[in-house]
Amino acid sequence: MTTTNKVSQVVSKQLPQFVEDNHPLLNKLLEYYYKSQEKTGYGQNILNDFLQYLNIDKLNIDILDGATKLVQDAAVDSTTLTVENVDSFLDKNGSILINNEVIFYEKAVPSPSVALSPGISYDQVKIKWIGLSNPINDFDGVKNSFPLLSQNSPVSPPSPQHLIVKLYNKVLIGGVDYTLDNNNINFTTPPRAKTVSDGFESTNITYLKGFSEDSILALDDISNNFGDNRTSFNVNRGGVPYRAVVDEYIIAIYDGNLLTPKTDFTFDETTISFNFIPLVGRKLALFSIEAPIPSFGSGAVGFSRVNEAGAVTGIEISKTGSDYRFEYAPKV
Repeated sequence: MTTTNKVSQVVSKQLPQFVEDNHPLLNKLLEYYYKSQEKTGYGQNILNDFLQYLNIDKLNIDILDGATKLVQDAAVDSTTLTVENVDSFLDKNGSILINNEVIFYEKAVPSPSVALSPGISYDQVKIKWIGLSNPINDFDGVKNSFPLLSQNSPVSPPSPQHLIVKLYNKVLIGGVDYTLDNNNINFTTPPRAKTVSDGFESTNITYLKGFSEDSILALDDISNNFGDNRTSFNVNRGGVPYRAVVDEYIIAIYDGNLLTPKTDFTFDETTISFNFIPLVGRKLALFSIEAPIPSFGSGAVGFSRVNEAGAVTGIEISKTGSDYRFEYAPKV
């Protein structure tokens, strides 16, 4: 559209001389203000080109932005187009340009984001974990300090977070339920004596030995945010948004249970999402291993398919990438 009578071009000539003398920058301020209003779709532009807006034969296609591509063939009489993503399109009552034809659409149904993590698996991470000697037979309800042994040799983890301690089927929180003193573990509450019904496997101590040179950070408690059927939460450390290295490096202990990355929860940037609804009053402790990850392969891109109701019907790969290994395949 051609805009006429641009106020920005004449406003500087309308001011009295004393204003120009005392406030020389006011001219520029007014000029650029009106320039901003003369952009397509803004107030001054609409006033000047009102009749052009009503002219059905003229449409400025430059106002159309965004691009995507079809992932399913469309027939001449199709009423729905299936595309890779609609991130840059209006949710309702928008327009799209196909070849030289502008088409109005009623709504765009977005699909959930698909995250392809670097090539690493939880099993590969756990290879770096070792089991320590089980002290369950030494529990008597009075003693609270026990040696940490690996094949009868003492070990000294660098922090309580470098241990995963399960006591009678409940995973404890390092620094809260137990502390370390060199090569000893000190329980806050002395463990009760083992009974006949307590299986040996109900208690164990796992040392994240392969990460002994790496820091394991405690993340901010988000338990107070549980409720209202929420499953996604922002994650911070010291009040600052925190981005995990990879999901597999997150240690999540919920209500005494160790959660499994990519199965029980996933990370998207600084947001953690659970595949269940965390309940009010339940406790979640999050820790993050700050370690480099092996890098094999790159370039994989995926997108999800949804139906008109917005339900996921499948996940497809747009680009397969290259140089991936079977044991380090990208994770969705």
